[in-house]
Amino acid sequence: MVHRIVDSRRFLDGYLVHHAPAPQKDPVGLTAPDLQPGGLLFLPRMVNGQGRQLEAVLLGENFQRRNGFFAIRTVVMHQGNFHGVGTDFPVHTAVLKQVYNGDQAAAKANNVGEVLYNRGLINAVYDVEAVRTAMGKFGNKPLTGEQVRWGFEHLDLTEARLKELGLEGFARPIKVTCEDHESNGPVFIQQWDGKQWKKITEWISPMREVVRPQLEQAAIDYAKEHNITPRNCASES
Repeated sequence: MVHRIVDSRRFLDGYLVHHAPAPQKDPVGLTAPDLQPGGLLFLPRMVNGQGRQLEAVLLGENFQRRNGFFAIRTVVMHQGNFHGVGTDFPVHTAVLKQVYNGDQAAAKANNVGEVLYNRGLINAVYDVEAVRTAMGKFGNKPLTGEQVRWGFEHLDLTEARLKELGLEGFARPIKVTCEDHESNGPVFIQQWDGKQWKKITEWISPMREVVRPQLEQAAIDYAKEHNITPRNCASES
């Protein structure tokens, strides 16, 4: 529940809207202890400086009472993402079989396919592939931090490799270098439909020609201010 506390006149409690204790005594502060799809947003406001109005927003539902006291209307939630949504990818089929022995209920209970699960999945891929890259150069043995960094800075996940890993369509190819830890970084927009997230745009590339020069200049300024010698990537193999 998200609610605005109007403690000075105890509007919400006075009109029996709810009796939850205020987590803070900020007369205008917005508190969000547990915002989830399907939750309610109670927002009292002044109307023409004379009366009070309470809006209750229920995510995923849309209707309005006509007594003028409050309205309930849809809130559309959008979010940027850089990896697949849901479980419609070969990698999830492998996870279901190898990790959960085909038990879909157990997989669902462990949030397989949800946004943060998929985030952890792609991050694990990046980590393992970087270590694999480093071992290709330094040998199949315990690696130092610098050697693992070398692996990350030579990470090259192609379309072919992503398909081999069961990630075709799940993520974009990524090629990291000493000079460029970002690798273009395209994203798409996903939308919550009341039950699940859905991808609603194609991949969107960042405005590197605008942002990158500013980042590089900021790094140069920071290095000068703190007497840091920047790395010379051209001299590293």
